[in-house]
Amino acid sequence: MLLLPHQNLFFTSIVYQDFRPFTLLADASFIKQKSVVFLLTGIANPQPLLQHLRKQFEAVYLHKYPDHHQFTIKNISKLVADFNACATDKKVIITTEKDAQRLQEPALQKALAGLPVFVAPIGLNFLNNAAPAFKQLVENYVRKYQKNNRLYTKPD
Repeated sequence: MLLLPHQNLFFTSIVYQDFRPFTLLADASFIKQKSVVFLLTGIANPQPLLQHLRKQFEAVYLHKYPDHHQFTIKNISKLVADFNACATDKKVIITTEKDAQRLQEPALQKALAGLPVFVAPIGLNFLNNAAPAFKQLVENYVRKYQKNNRLYTKPD
């Protein structure tokens, strides 16, 4: 691959961040006491997340749907039934940030109410210490194109 003079190439990797509560019953300290996860995904490749979770929990049960799947009450009812059928009380439900957005429908929220549901957020790690260069590139672009200057806030 050949870059043109005006192009830049940055490499990143995914970094899994601390779980965030999705439902009222989900408490950040609560998840540390759990050993079983029910993972709900509608993403193209859940394998990296599965591997990450298997390092932290004794058992991970995957409820996998196609990428961009619009969850139905039937999908969530199956998840809830499997969750409730699991004998241990050391269990949680985890989903991705992307999938959490599709769980905002009131009927789905109602079905998940009272259950410990968490979101597994991801971040980026710039390789080769490239984060400062990327930030500078973005800031320079926003300064140059004034119509976008509302996006840039000067550091204190």
